[in-house]
Amino acid sequence: MEYISGDGDLPRKIANAHTIFNVFTTLILLPFIPLFAKICEKIIPSGNGKVKFQKLEPHLLDTPEIALSQTVTALRKMLKKAWKMVDCALKTYNQNDEINQKRVKNLEEKEARVDLYQHDITNYLSELMSRSLTHEQALRISKLIHCTNDAERIGDHTAIIVNMISTFLENKGKLSDACETEFMNLHRALADQARCTLDLLERVSRKQLARASALEQQVRHLCDD
Repeated sequence: MEYISGDGDLPRKIANAHTIFNVFTTLILLPFIPLFAKICEKIIPSGNGKVKFQKLEPHLLDTPEIALSQTVTALRKMLKKAWKMVDCALKTYNQNDEINQKRVKNLEEKEARVDLYQHDITNYLSELMSRSLTHEQALRISKLIHCTNDAERIGDHTAIIVNMISTFLENKGKLSDACETEFMNLHRALADQARCTLDLLERVSRKQLARASALEQQVRHLCDD
């Protein structure tokens, strides 16, 4: 140890001794890792069920600012899934290739995941409300609950869109060129609006807020027409 540490002081010598001990212990135990793994599997069986990962950490509830940040991240994932569902539904009219058809078959499962996100986020925010919060944090919770419910409703509209388009196509329906152009414009506007909202959930800027407002007006105009 004196050779390795040189002129180092006592704490340095202790640290070096500790490091050498850990290295040698690891090298000695390395050949036995497969055996240890089998023993652990016997003691703690993994089971055949799917592992459910915790999306929102309960221990962060005592740190409201971090808990709110984590909630926004979960909401962003939820909204992204909800938009992909709507995008898939809209494509059933004139972009319904084999890949999209496979996605349509999984829409019910995806909707269940979105519903689960809403359940988890709402419960998490309800628990957070019982903590000591600032006025600004309490307002943010209210807005996040509202946004979570809106994101869930987006997913709910998917089945309605698919059924309407399917019925229309089964009856040999065909949009006029002008209507088809408006339909595609609406699809693009909704896609832009989804991307803009996801960006705002990650980082708020005046430019993006202005763009979100403009896209909302565009979508309203297209729907009114």
